[in-house]
Amino acid sequence: VRSKGITNVLVVVVRYFGGVELGVGGLINAYKMAAENALNNSPIVEIEISETISLQFDYLMLPDIMKVVKDFGFKILEQDFKENGNMKINVPTRQKEKFADKLNLLRVLGKKIMWKVDGKLS
Repeated sequence: VRSKGITNVLVVVVRYFGGVELGVGGLINAYKMAAENALNNSPIVEIEISETISLQFDYLMLPDIMKVVKDFGFKILEQDFKENGNMKINVPTRQKEKFADKLNLLRVLGKKIMWKVDGKLS
């Protein structure tokens, strides 16, 4: 796993005993080769951990919000515009803090915006 440079992976090797005693060194080598074979013959899929953030904002802020979302390239999951703007977006966890900084900057500039991450209001 280390030689492939991958993390957060589970490799399972099942050995059926066939009557041959391999000893400790032989078992280590057999499991190592089986794991290496599995990794060499399997596609590596990168999955980015993300969170859903719910935004609520004054309708007049829509251009500001859309610019921030577009600049980050986030996917809008839901949106509706009744008396307030409401939007749910998918934010990669590694970018959540930078995104929150941008939203806080809008607040500092006098914009009214609230957001929730995992049901917690910010």
